[in-house]
Order: sequence, then structure tokens, then C-alpha cells
Amino acid sequence: MNKKPLVLFYNFTAKMGGAEIVLLEFLKKSSKNLKYKVVLNEYGDFYNQLVKHQIDVDVISTNTNIFYSIKRESSISIQLLKSIPYSLMLLNSFLSYLRKNKADLIVSNTFKSHIIAGICATIVGNNVAWRFHDIIQREYTSHYFSWVNIFLMRIFSLKVLKIIGVSQAVVNSFKKFGFQKSKLSVVHNGLEIKKINSDYLINKNNNNIKIGWIGRFTPWKGIEQFINCAKMLIEQKEKIDKNFEFIIGGSALFEESDYELKIKKSIPEPIKKYFTFLGHIKDIDIFYNQIDIYFHTSIAPDPFPTTVLEAGHRGLIVFASNKGGAKEIIKENKTGFLIDISNLDAIVEKSIIVMNNLEINKKKGRSLYTMLINNFSSKNYCENLEYQFLKIMA
Repeated sequence: MNKKPLVLFYNFTAKMGGAEIVLLEFLKKSSKNLKYKVVLNEYGDFYNQLVKHQIDVDVISTNTNIFYSIKRESSISIQLLKSIPYSLMLLNSFLSYLRKNKADLIVSNTFKSHIIAGICATIVGNNVAWRFHDIIQREYTSHYFSWVNIFLMRIFSLKVLKIIGVSQAVVNSFKKFGFQKSKLSVVHNGLEIKKINSDYLINKNNNNIKIGWIGRFTPWKGIEQFINCAKMLIEQKEKIDKNFEFIIGGSALFEESDYELKIKKSIPEPIKKYFTFLGHIKDIDIFYNQIDIYFHTSIAPDPFPTTVLEAGHRGLIVFASNKGGAKEIIKENKTGFLIDISNLDAIVEKSIIVMNNLEINKKKGRSLYTMLINNFSSKNYCENLEYQFLKIMA
């Protein structure tokens, strides 16, 4: 019996984010053709989930805090210089691991692992593919790639066999910065779709509209814009036929805890009754099962927002930022609504119309749900990504 080729996924962090959620979804599906294994650089929630689902995982421990302290927007900084010896040690540890654990293909899944894997491809000749979850852009100060980052990526991508973007928006950003077009391909993420009862979609929260936002409390995710939009809706509540409230899930990373506090303090005391903050949530159904309308409000291009998929899989009405990959999921006034997050007046006006015609607009949630089944299911995602791996190794 022929031995299955080994695909080794390299994911620097063990924190659960969008990249980790969709990788876990992929790994939960067994493959007839390939064997999968994951390498991390720390223990954490992602490691625990991999173990829970009996997915083969190893940890190459390193000082992850020194790497987390480096901001992508910093070109040359003290923290960057301090990280150099740790980077060399990490590279050496990863190379030693590869010598002992032969992989037919290394697939890096996060930015830091892309650089390390790219170096391995350059100096050792390992077969490497990048699974890229970020849009390369320099417009937004809180979430962009420095010229140093882009230069390193250009250099270390030369020997990378394939760059598989999670959306056309990601691939287009690579083209814009001069990466080799022949190496670029798109495989959209997908999630397991739950069967939803039609009555649940039409009758949920009949007398009280619940509008939700979930994510990390960081400026580029647009939490401030969502809060400001909510305030404007409250100011115009006499135009809205039903009662409404706002459910907010998620929290800030430790180093941004002051920002989370600032957001909560920005809500005046008289209207705090309209807001519920759930904090960090491990079971996302606790959030999604409460709401009728989901708002995605990123002010920077979001590569392929997992939260839009999650909301769509539950048949919710979705308002999504028109920047980035959300445009590949949401079709205006058919499967949801695209919004220009810089124009809050227009968003509020559209929101009031939707809220006053809630039952009709809930049918758009059903249309989105159906579209996701056909185009962005877990099955399609897993089959398409595996096809790319087999094609690379052929």
C-alpha cells in the first residue's frame, strides 16, 4: 500500500483567529489522498482544539511574546532588532524539526510562518506553499504591511511553489505589489453549514430587533464605527417601528485592553441599556442565536471575513463592509447589503429601511444561506484546497 504524502501545516500562533478556525475546519475532514500534521510555536486554544479533534500536532516552543510585540507597521524598531536572535533560533529549530520529520509539502498559514517557511524553501529547497489570509496594503495605519515586510515576502516567495489566497481580493493585492502571477491561486474558505428551519428565520425576535457585532476590539475592525452607527439609530428611534438593541461579542487582546475600555466609556449612561457586551466567547452560537442582523464594519480591507460566513450560515441579515473579500460573498440587496463604512449617514438610512421591513429582508438571509451551501460549503473548500496540494506535488 502506497504511503500517503505528508502535508505539514505551519501555524505560528496557538490563538484562535479566523485563519485557525478555517484550518481546523479543513483538518477535521479526513483525506483519502493526503496525511496532515500541524506545527505550532506555542500552546493555546488552537492546540487544544487540534488535540480534541485528534489531529496530529507538534509544538516547537519559542519566545512568542517577542514576536507578538513587533507591529507590522514598524519598519525598523528596537523590538524588531531584539527579535533577530530569536528569529534565528526559531529558524534553526524549525529546520531541525524538518530534518527529523520529512514532509512532502509545507503549507504556512500565518504571516510569521510564511517568512520562516519561505526561508526554508530558499536555502534548503523544501516544497512550500503559502495559504494567505491577509490583503497586502499600506493605506491603514493599524493594519498594513511595512515596506520591510513586503520586501522580505518578495524575496522569500521566489522559491515558494504556490501562494493560495483566501479570496480574489488577497490575490489582487499580490498582483499589485508585483508578485509572480503564475504562483497565485484562490481557494475560498468554507464552514460546515447547519440546517436551519425556515420558521426560525422568519419568526426570530419578532418584537425586538437585535443587531450584532463580533470580533476583536481593534481600530481596523471598525468597532468604533459600529458604536457610532448604533448611537445614531438610537437618536432616530422614532423612525423605527420596533424596539431594538445591540449585542456585541468579543474583546481586545491584552495589549489593547485600554482601547476596549475607551469603547465602552464612549457610550453615554442614558443609552447603555441598549447595549449588551458578551466579552470573549468560545461558543459563537451564544452570540449568533440572539441576533437578527449582523454588522461587519472593517475600515481596512478584510480578506475574506469568517464572521460573514458564520452569520450567513445562520441565515442572518448581513451588512458587510464593501472593502476586501466580503464583496465576494455579499451581493447587494440579494444576499445582504454592502456598506461604505466611511458614510454612517447612508448606513443608518439603509438600516432603518431594513428594520422597518424586517420580515421581507430576512428572506435575504435565506438567500445568503442557500448561496453559501452552493459556493462556500466546507465540502467545496476542503476539496478545492486538497486539489491545490495534489497539483503542487504532482
